[in-house]
Amino acid sequence: MENFLVLGDLTITYQQVYTDYIKPQIEEIDILLKSSHSSYTITEVARVLNISKEEILHIMQENNIVEINKIYFFHILMEAKSYVGQLIKRQWRVPNTNDYTAFNIAYIYNLDYKLVETAFSKLQMTTVSDEDLSILFSHIPVTKSAFAINVHKD
Repeated sequence: MENFLVLGDLTITYQQVYTDYIKPQIEEIDILLKSSHSSYTITEVARVLNISKEEILHIMQENNIVEINKIYFFHILMEAKSYVGQLIKRQWRVPNTNDYTAFNIAYIYNLDYKLVETAFSKLQMTTVSDEDLSILFSHIPVTKSAFAINVHKD
């Protein structure tokens, strides 16, 4: 994995962000949804979506949701302001394809297009498959503070 260095802030690759933050959260969502529970608690949903209980209660109140089942979980996911929730929502908006362009990747993962385009150029790619995303991500530098702001902004 390439290392990037920026003075004044720690720069890492987006692959590190994906591995340390996004992938575990998606796996937690998957485990919750595959459980045999017919409904989920606000605490469980808040934990896997990385949002506050208050945000969930607000979404439930605004949408007249009294119980969180699998259908309403996705409704809450679509309304939630969490980074991974927004990422999943953007992924669903991109036409189903086996290959993604730099524009698609920048949009889905909310990354600077120029950084994504530079990574594509370095790798001499015009599109990338799901299987090769980690290679691409390892060529996209992000600062920890910029990503932290991105993840936690409302």
